[in-house]
Amino acid sequence: MAWLRSPRGVCERTPQVRNAIMYAVGTDSCEDVDAGALSRIELLDLEDAAISSLKGGDFDGLTSLEFLDLQHNHLTELPAGIFDGLTSLERLGLNENRLTALPAGIFDGLTSLERLGLNENRLTALPAGIFDGLTSLERLGLNENRLTALPAGVFDGLASLERLGLNENRLTALPAGIFDGLTSLEYLDLDENRLTTLPAGVFDRLTALDFLGLTENRLTALPAGVFGGLTSLDCLGLSGNRLTALPAGVFDGLTSLDHLGLSGNRLFALPAGVFDSLTSLRELYLFQNRLTALPAGIFDSLIRLTVLGLSHNRLFALPVGVFDGLPSLQSLSLHENRLTELPAGVFDGLDSLAELWLADNRLDLPADYFDGVAFKVDGEKV
Repeated sequence: MAWLRSPRGVCERTPQVRNAIMYAVGTDSCEDVDAGALSRIELLDLEDAAISSLKGGDFDGLTSLEFLDLQHNHLTELPAGIFDGLTSLERLGLNENRLTALPAGIFDGLTSLERLGLNENRLTALPAGIFDGLTSLERLGLNENRLTALPAGVFDGLASLERLGLNENRLTALPAGIFDGLTSLEYLDLDENRLTTLPAGVFDRLTALDFLGLTENRLTALPAGVFGGLTSLDCLGLSGNRLTALPAGVFDGLTSLDHLGLSGNRLFALPAGVFDSLTSLRELYLFQNRLTALPAGIFDSLIRLTVLGLSHNRLFALPVGVFDGLPSLQSLSLHENRLTELPAGVFDGLDSLAELWLADNRLDLPADYFDGVAFKVDGEKV
């Protein structure tokens, strides 16, 4: 019946889209696809279909579509309104294309959208309000683009968002309050950008945050209290920055933290008590800094710590009893420092220790120094 025909003929659509629709309907003829058939399609798989452009109206009539996969194509732009009417859409994959910009309002009306993938494109900017109305969105991927800045308020209204990926962009700064509305956010990846500073309070409202990645940026300092309130945080990555010092109390309140990466910075010293709140910490990495000394008792609260990395520093000596509070420690790396001696009994009480790395120091230890120990030294059983 003519009144059931789609208002925009399937035969005239982009060939790959036409063929995917025919496949979804189960027909060999595009002329047999009517409006009723279009309205029943729930999934359209166009991944790796060599699509270089789309036509306006390509997705007209797909009112029940829940998953649209356009990943790994050659798209350089999206026609305005291309997703209009897809009110049932829950997942939209646009990863691994060549998009340089997004039309304003391109996602308007997608109130059911839960996952939006824009990773590995060439986006240099985001239009203000581009995500407005996406109240159901739970995952947003913007990794590996060329973003240099974020519009203020660009994530406002995304109260359901749980994961936000922004790694491998070119961000130099974050607007104040940029994450304030993301009260459900659990995962935030800002690794491999060009951030030099963080606004005070930028993470204050992220009380559900479990993972925060800030590795391989250009941070030279951290605002006091910048991580305050992140009581759910499990993993914090700060390696590969340019930090020369840590504010006293910078990690206070992070009672759930399991992993802390501080390697590859320029830390000369650690404030006394800086790790005192980290009673759940299991992995602490301080490789490749410029530490010359450790404060007495610096690790006393880390009763669950299993891995401690202190290699590639400039440590001349270790305080007596520095490892006394680490009954769970399994791996201790102290190689490539400037140690000339070890305090008597410095490894006593490390009943869980499985490996100790001490090579490339200035130690002259007796041949029997490690007789009777149960752990490996520099990879060898002694």
